[in-house]
Amino acid sequence: MQKMSFSNNLLNKKTNKSITIKELVDATISGEIHGINFKPRIEEIRSLSNPWSDAKDAIKKIKLEIPCVYISGFWNDKKIESSNPPTEYTGYQHVDFDYEGNEKYFFNPHIIIEFMKFFPAYPFIVFAAPSPSGKGLKVVVYVGKEAEPIHKEVYLEVVEFFKITFKLNADLSCSDVTRAMLLTYHPNPYFRETTTPFDYKTTIQDKPDIIAPVERNLDDKTLGKVWEYVNEITKYRLNIAHKYQPWDAIARSLSSLGESGREPFHLIAKQSPKYKQD
Repeated sequence: MQKMSFSNNLLNKKTNKSITIKELVDATISGEIHGINFKPRIEEIRSLSNPWSDAKDAIKKIKLEIPCVYISGFWNDKKIESSNPPTEYTGYQHVDFDYEGNEKYFFNPHIIIEFMKFFPAYPFIVFAAPSPSGKGLKVVVYVGKEAEPIHKEVYLEVVEFFKITFKLNADLSCSDVTRAMLLTYHPNPYFRETTTPFDYKTTIQDKPDIIAPVERNLDDKTLGKVWEYVNEITKYRLNIAHKYQPWDAIARSLSSLGESGREPFHLIAKQSPKYKQD
């Protein structure tokens, strides 16, 4: 069975340890792997992730102590980073559905579990379980080893499938092949041992060329109005979008300005505590 890189914690980016998807399932059920009992840490996170708690820093600290897997590859003692492609590509991708952006459904943990009842109809969905916080959902999809050169493009198609089929919004940062997946605990995760690959449309042959950003012909009035709003936002440090949908709308709107929209977008994004320049 295909092996994937395993690490005792998120900070260790160089490891020759590996596990299989079946061992991942067993660890999810037991809350233990390779002698590490992480179930109490998951339960601690869930106790802190209630509506009356404001313990984000404590939760982040606990997450650094939880074992993780690199679903998409095995690095065989190489440092796990973007400059080092995996020694073996597994053909798996993991998709995170966080509470933020999915509040309509994820306000109730029971509804999160209900989603898993629909997954047997889709033979490319391999694994699913509630996230460590209990307020989100982790899903592993099999896309096939041939998808390695277009890993990110295929991931975006997977994300679109879940958005259309289940109205769920995924964490787009998981498109990175080096993205770690924290182990989670659930006594009854979804698991499908026999799978068929996700039928993606993108191929190496028809992958579109990257088109350089162009400067749009915009009138000074339009740009002036944009900067008027941006200056107000930065002046008063306003975080104008707390959810996925508003951020998506802002990004699409400013991208219509071509390169002229790049700096305004970053200035607006900086007002969010989640901002990362890359």
